Amino acid sequence: VTLHFVKLVLGNKNYKEQVSTDGCSNVAAFRGAIKSKFSPDLDSYAPHHLTLFQPDGTSQIDPETPVTDLKEIPWKPMVVTVEELPIPVPIGSSKKQLTYKGLGVEASCRNYFDALAAKLALFYKFDWGVDSSFPTIGDTLAERTNEVGYVEPPTKVPKLPIPLPELFDQNEWKKIKELNRKTTDRIHDTTLPKEKGKFFIILPTAEFNDETVRFFKRIGVKGKLFAYEEDLIVKDEAELSGSGSEASSSLMYA
Repeated sequence: VTLHFVKLVLGNKNYKEQVSTDGCSNVAAFRGAIKSKFSPDLDSYAPHHLTLFQPDGTSQIDPETPVTDLKEIPWKPMVVTVEELPIPVPIGSSKKQLTYKGLGVEASCRNYFDALAAKLALFYKFDWGVDSSFPTIGDTLAERTNEVGYVEPPTKVPKLPIPLPELFDQNEWKKIKELNRKTTDRIHDTTLPKEKGKFFIILPTAEFNDETVRFFKRIGVKGKLFAYEEDLIVKDEAELSGSGSEASSSLMYA
């Protein structure tokens, strides 16, 4: 097992650790090991948001570089930094960039799912980690697997007249699980952002289509996040940068 000294530069703080390359073929995979080693400081970021540099802190190491090519320099650790997650604002804004609390595309999806999980916890009694004040969508998926039925909610709100496993259909549960898996590396936040008085979510262009737009609106209503499908704006990542297609633009407020 090969260990490399790595210095994490996060804001005005520095952290140093030895990170193993075991199981890593290249620097791209090594970034995942770095993320795990520096947990929980990097829990809010995905491995591809990390940039690895030579000990000089300026010479970037290509992600495709084999880990066997990494050179260990005594007392001079490699440097890793975190890429910020800016979101370009729509055309016409006087600002060039806007960061929604570091909310990127993946974070936006995860934020939506965690808000849904927190809302469902008002209607269904189920367990989640003792270190968290709210459940995640992963906790909800686990309870769905446990076939939780009509249970008394932990608060005084009326329980929903349908068992949790039946709240969403099989295809909706499957899509929730798939998107949850894709966004696990992002932040947890149960407060949905708003724009012009409506909630919004940002989807990657590859996932932005009529079916997925309707899916997010539908499960939001079922999960009591909002009353009507029109209360949610679903945005295309490309639309925010001004490169979206005409079709995506027509779906933005669908």
